[in-house]
Amino acid sequence: MSNIVQKTFSDSFVYNYDKNNNGKLIAKEINKKLIEYITTAERIDKKSETFEGIKQEVKRQQSFSILYAIMMRDDVVLMVNTVEMPRAFKVFEAIDITEVGKKRKVFIDVTKLLELSNGFYKCNNIFQFITYLSEAVTYLLYRNEPLKFLSNSNIAIAATECYVGCFSFILDYLRIVGYSESRSKIQYLAGLFFLTNLMGKDNDNYVKNIAAKIAKIGPNEIKKYELYYDPEDFENIDTFISMIAETFKLKGLNVELLIQRWIFHFGRGTEYAIDLFTSFCNMIIASYCGAYVVNQKQIEKSCGKSMVKLTTSIMDAASSSLDKSYWNESEYLDVHSYMSKDAHLMQEAIKLRGSLPDYAKINRDDFGSKDIIKIKVKNLTKHYIVSMQQDKISGKLAAAAKTGLRAMDKNKITDKYEVGCVEVILSEGKKYFNDKDKRNLISDIQQQIRVLTDLMKKDNVRVNKDLRNKISQELSELRRAEGKLV
Repeated sequence: MSNIVQKTFSDSFVYNYDKNNNGKLIAKEINKKLIEYITTAERIDKKSETFEGIKQEVKRQQSFSILYAIMMRDDVVLMVNTVEMPRAFKVFEAIDITEVGKKRKVFIDVTKLLELSNGFYKCNNIFQFITYLSEAVTYLLYRNEPLKFLSNSNIAIAATECYVGCFSFILDYLRIVGYSESRSKIQYLAGLFFLTNLMGKDNDNYVKNIAAKIAKIGPNEIKKYELYYDPEDFENIDTFISMIAETFKLKGLNVELLIQRWIFHFGRGTEYAIDLFTSFCNMIIASYCGAYVVNQKQIEKSCGKSMVKLTTSIMDAASSSLDKSYWNESEYLDVHSYMSKDAHLMQEAIKLRGSLPDYAKINRDDFGSKDIIKIKVKNLTKHYIVSMQQDKISGKLAAAAKTGLRAMDKNKITDKYEVGCVEVILSEGKKYFNDKDKRNLISDIQQQIRVLTDLMKKDNVRVNKDLRNKISQELSELRRAEGKLV
């Protein structure tokens, strides 16, 4: 990757695509609107006293410690306009044509998200704002540390796993005749396309081995798979889709159908994630942050643990690579703070009280992934701590643990419960449980142990090796979980 090509929206096939062959004109019109936005929208003065409340809120709510520093950078611009930007351009990077040096900056549209009230900015959805700051990280890394970003093996592997997962889900959903027989081959080629086109890597043995491992094909098969494609087939998403449709006789598959289903399943504004690395990373980050700016449920199901690994790897890379001294916080501090810290904390706590937000609700569907449960537990406890309602944490987590017990597989193998989910709730929430909830949970766990133990004696379980192993794993989990409450 000695010659890194940093792709922008103009390099995206999807950005320039239109089924009526007006793609170039549409792209030109979008560019015009972006320029108009950069030159006319109001820029928020982050050094101003009016912004102090937002700074304090981000410090408390940030999911990664670097996000406050990201927000305060000079090359991250918060802007308010009369009309909101489309979802795909709520966060974007472009040349700042209003200044002499014309440096590239990250622009975040906070229209209707940050609003002036009684002389101070208030945030109408802090977790959505945190999501946008997290997305800004991708652009800053990609622009300032491209080699470290693109050469990071954790990022490359996790991102490819996520892309292959999302791509496979679309084809699985379409139920195209001929796909299931060639699924692993197409997954391998999709991995190669992502690594060589979106990430710009050379199609060497390292890249081929990553794609093969993700597609679960043996290294001996890689050589014969090279007969399926020519280098020009990876030129863009259109040539790639055309190649696999022709090679594997996938009747009806074309790039227009892929784009339509991608938007439908993953959310409006995610279409550029199909063939633009920064947009794809930000789709995954938005899903991880849990503010529902994308269809995160489907993305979580498609990517699994790789969603968590990719996001945390990007943030780790940012923490070690992006210069935190880019801004000087002391220069922004105002000794004449408009509100005492305690008063401000109480005001924010009262605003957060009420119904539990969706990003912190633990639903039965969540028990298919231990990683999702862990995120939700952290979000739940954080919400009640910030809103100064710590006394509610015990009851909420106890109820979630009971839901997990009911979700466990008993009579057949499903993907509705991943072993370890209940244990995660008890581990993460151990210090919050009161004595009454502990006693009730121990009783429920012991009852579940008796139920599962009896099931192990049933004929239908004894002859089903997979079900027997699953129930055995659940029993082991329950015994460990009980020990955490004693």
